[in-house]
Amino acid sequence: CARLDFSVPNIRRISINNATVEVLDRHPYITRWQANSIVKMRIQLGRFQSIQELRKSHLINAEDFEKLEPYVSL
Repeated sequence: CARLDFSVPNIRRISINNATVEVLDRHPYITRWQANSIVKMRIQLGRFQSIQELRKSHLINAEDFEKLEPYVSL
């Protein structure tokens, strides 16, 4: 009898407070433009206090944010 494993895999999260544009751009759900936006926001506004702050970027819509949220951390 085969068993299916529905447990959540270990996901390596990207720190939006530390990652470079190049590191962010390597993620399949983040475009080069979005990666630039995240780093520029961090430079201009300071460190992110919440993942939700990514939604302030005009380049990250609600659908993008929902896909990306499990893969990023502070």
